[in-house]
Amino acid sequence: MKVTLRQIKESETILQKVLTFPLNVKIAFKMRKLSNSLQVELKTIEECRIDLVKKYGESIKETGNIQVPAANIVTYMNEFNEFLDTETEFQAEKFLLDDFEGLKFSINDINNLEYLLIETEDEKPIKKEAESLETEE
Repeated sequence: MKVTLRQIKESETILQKVLTFPLNVKIAFKMRKLSNSLQVELKTIEECRIDLVKKYGESIKETGNIQVPAANIVTYMNEFNEFLDTETEFQAEKFLLDDFEGLKFSINDINNLEYLLIETEDEKPIKKEAESLETEE
């Protein structure tokens, strides 16, 4: 599925929270696989963010940390936001809303997980084997 880096980044907190919920073993396994895949993407996003901080930031003598000064913050934020809008291909099996029955989520949580959720089994994508048969005909 195509998702933006922003969708991945914004789902990070709620996915970490979901990993602490008691889930049925099949859902927990799918969630762990998803988490492992997302960690790779999140690591890359963080590395790029740090590169931008280094590009637009200045070293603070007392701490040795790098901070983006007010004069560069708009440029930094614009470039980082543009980067987060980048689309990427991400392989993940979507979850049925019923997979999380009994759990409580905020509207914001659902918004951040929306790209990973479907309401019914009918919405699940057709397996790649079926897609490849169609392209061969």
